[in-house]
This record gives sequence, C-alpha cells and structure tokens, in this order.
Amino acid sequence: MGGEILKTGANITKQAGTVVVNATNGDIDLSSAKSIVQSSDAKINHGSYKQPEGPETQELLVAQVEGPEKVQAGKTYTYVAKSFSRKPIGGELQAVKWSYQIDDGEIQDFDNPGRIIGGIVKKVIRMPESLSDNEKIRIYAYLQGPSQDASYESEIGLVLIEVTTKADKYLFSLYPTDEHPAEKLTAKELYDKGIQWFCPHADNYLRLAETDPNLATFSELKHFTWEAIVAFAEVDRWSISFRTGGSGDWKAVATGGDGYLLITVGGYPYWADGIGQIPFSVDTYRENLEDGMSHEEATRSTLSTGQRFGDGSVIGGESDASNSYDNHIILRTCLWGESRYSVTHIQRRFLPDTYSVQTTGHSASSLGNPLSKSQVDTYL
Repeated sequence: MGGEILKTGANITKQAGTVVVNATNGDIDLSSAKSIVQSSDAKINHGSYKQPEGPETQELLVAQVEGPEKVQAGKTYTYVAKSFSRKPIGGELQAVKWSYQIDDGEIQDFDNPGRIIGGIVKKVIRMPESLSDNEKIRIYAYLQGPSQDASYESEIGLVLIEVTTKADKYLFSLYPTDEHPAEKLTAKELYDKGIQWFCPHADNYLRLAETDPNLATFSELKHFTWEAIVAFAEVDRWSISFRTGGSGDWKAVATGGDGYLLITVGGYPYWADGIGQIPFSVDTYRENLEDGMSHEEATRSTLSTGQRFGDGSVIGGESDASNSYDNHIILRTCLWGESRYSVTHIQRRFLPDTYSVQTTGHSASSLGNPLSKSQVDTYL
C-alpha cells in the first residue's frame, strides 16, 4: 500500500472504543495552527516505537495439511488444510489452492477449490483408477505456492485381493469387501478362507476382477475344457465310485483334478473340488431319470443325495445342507441336465415300464453358466 491519506475539513472527529494509528515505515507528523491537545482519563504513555502485531502485516500461509495414511484407487478421501500462519480474515481462505504429486512426478493442480468450513479448508478427492500402479500421492494446500511443509503424503494401498502362487506368481484378482479387504493372498490362503468367485449366490462369494491373460497356460494349474469335464462325467459308474479316493472322485484321479487345488475350465479358474461335484451329479441325475423321476424330481433327489454325503464319505460322514458352492455346482449340473438329457418312456404290457435316457445336442460349455437367484430360491 502506498501514497498519502489527506483529510481536510472545518472539523474532523473520530470516535471509537479504540483508535490505533501506526506508521510502520515512516513518521507521524502532528501539526496545528493553534494547539494540539492530548487528554486521557488515565494516563498518556510515551515510549519507543514497536512494530505492531496484527494479521495485516503477516503473510497468510498454510501451516498444516492432514489426510489418510493409506488410500486406494477408485475411492474417495478428504484432506484438510487445518492450520495457518495466522488467523485468516475476510475471504482469505477462498484463495487456498490444491495440488497433487504422484510418486516423484510433477506437481499438478486440481481444477476445483476446497470447501471452507469454519476456519479450515477441506478438499474431497476421488483417487483415479490409474493410481493402482503407483506407490504414493502427496496433496498440497497453499496460497503462494506448493511446499512440502504444507502437504500430506498418503501411501497407495492394494485395490484388489491379489491371488498368487506360493512363489508369488500372479494368478487373478478379486474385488474386496468390508469383510474381505484388499490384500495379497496365495491360492491356498484364499481357499482356507472359503472364498469363491464362480457361484454368485453361494456363501463367501467375491466378484472376479481380472485374471492373468496367460492363466490358461500356467503349469501351476491343471487345465480343462467343458467338453472334457462332461466326457468324464458321462461315463457310467457305480455310485460308490464317487467316494473320496474312488475312481469317480474327479478332483483326485489322474485324468481329473489330480490333486490340484486350483484348475481352469475354458480358461476360467475354479476350485478343483467344486468342479469335482459335476461327475457325481451327472451320474446320479441320470440314474434318477432312469428310475422314472421327472426332471424336477431328479434334481431334488440328486441335490439331497449330494447334501447327505457332503464330505465324500460313504459311512460316518457329515452331511452338508449349507449354501456352499458345492451344493450350487450340484444344482447347476442338474438344471443343465434338464436340457442335456431327454427321456423315453417305454411301456411294456406284462413287465414294469422302463425309461431310457438319451443325450441331446445341448452344449457342454453352458455348464459354466452360474445359477440365477430364482433358481437358488426354488431349490436351496
């Protein structure tokens, strides 16, 4: 501020509770044609000059910024310009600007200002999806220019549940939930948590986000087509062969899962024990049709048998009537079988009627279609 203040008049009167006159870089010249009168009910003090304390002589700066220690791409967080070099006056806080720096890249400005609440400024920031490949983000709040003294650095955490082999080879990712937050897990750790991604209406379901594009070639997994699964399942077997360790125990036999925990079918990952429910379901379902049951009766009976021998034991085992992916795979197989198999009713004059089951041209790959909510509600 510069220039002069000139006041002229016959009489000039100033009246206030307190009147302060400061000359921060010069003189105060009091002159009069007659007299200058100083009066006070208390006393008049004369002393050496002191620089006045007050916001009008101190530059306003952001002194502290706060925010979350860890952020995730795709989520929204709030940062706060919490304190300043002095108490802001008037609309000074409206001039607070915000910038960001990803890893050690360039500092870039945000387009929109923050929100003034009381004596602080809040900035709500949605982290872009592209941040998932970075390690940190620093948020700046300032009036004159960005400074690390008025900034906050947040670590960029995992966005998804990343599933790997024991040797840390990436396999696929799942979307996290509040119950299952983003983290890195081996396939065995994921299996031990009971998590699955292929039966949307079964327990412990998490949505698959992505797979490694070369997953179907990894030697750490065993790979199948739906045609191969169905070819194994449609071999006629004794019911006892589906016991744990039997010739129909697909997850264990060499031509099936062969002891692998994780397999792919058509390039899509599955737990081997889930796919292992298909041969039992196909065989039992077709036997029920041959016994004269309708498709719906055969489905309910097959599901009941699968639940009764839920752990694969013939004697002394534990049943499983839960909302597990095993039971969903059994039901899925039976409902697929309704289109896969047709039944011919053969009436005989002097002998009991018989029922012949034939295979239609219904696609094996459609066995990969998950159940709908209405199908689950009808049968489970």
